[in-house]
Amino acid sequence: MKEWKENGNLRKRYAKERNGNEGFNSYLKNHAGFETNLHRKGKRYAFFHTTLCLLALNLVALTRLQNGVADNLISVAYLT
Repeated sequence: MKEWKENGNLRKRYAKERNGNEGFNSYLKNHAGFETNLHRKGKRYAFFHTTLCLLALNLVALTRLQNGVADNLISVAYLT
């Protein structure tokens, strides 16, 4: 705890990392369909749904890279 209070760079790095994670989680919820209503119950179906959402983001990123776009890889804007 003492190191945490004395080291301002450590706090800034932690805050930056946490903000990045929260931003990605927000993107998943709002744009990738991650928080839609699951029609079935259970861990297995939830895992399957999560896997499909993340797979879709990876496919979008790969498609953008194949077309020479290196910015905003998981953005579906102007994908066509």
